[in-house]
Amino acid sequence: MTAVPWPSPARAMGAHIRGPDRVVLRQDLARDYRAGASIRAVAAEHRLSYGTARTLLLEEGVRLRTRVGTRGGG
Repeated sequence: MTAVPWPSPARAMGAHIRGPDRVVLRQDLARDYRAGASIRAVAAEHRLSYGTARTLLLEEGVRLRTRVGTRGGG
């Protein structure tokens, strides 16, 4: 993964990301995810929640990988 100076120090955690910044962030997340990083790893790298990272990936049109090693019942 490529270290990206995100979020900018001026943006508080939990702040909404809009406009061109959102587009660039979505593209960065998609690049890292398509390179093999997990959603959790991408979220941590960009200081986002898992849910926000997942939403941005879906907005970018990324097809999410299936979960591997999920716990089976009984």
